[in-house]
Amino acid sequence: MTEERFAALAAAYGADIGRWPEGEREAARRLAGDGAAMAALEAEAALDHLMWQAATPAPGPALSDAVIAMAPRARPARGPVLRWLTGIGVGAALAAAGATGAAVGAVLTPHALINAVLPAHAAPAAEETMAFDSGWTGDAG
Repeated sequence: MTEERFAALAAAYGADIGRWPEGEREAARRLAGDGAAMAALEAEAALDHLMWQAATPAPGPALSDAVIAMAPRARPARGPVLRWLTGIGVGAALAAAGATGAAVGAVLTPHALINAVLPAHAAPAAEETMAFDSGWTGDAG
């Protein structure tokens, strides 16, 4: 880093090297011990101190009015009927999702699981299950 670059950065960012661009800080810290660099930092430190002491004026009414005029307009509130209809739509969607889930579950449930849940008198007899599984039709002949 050159002394000119150091002085330009000090003028732009002030005496605190921690506020300088990240890529410039290490080289600036190495050069900061030099006489010309120290003089530039001292001059900028005095200017920084004066700037920090200055009072910040409150915005005037014209500026406040201009900022308020640029703000987006508030949307009108939805009425109770529209809120009620929105609630009905959400409820209907949830009911449809539940019905779809129940239908898919009923169609895709394995028969073995159904047989395990059914009472013993409702389940097919062992012979019928074997006949169905082995392809035996019950004809003796």
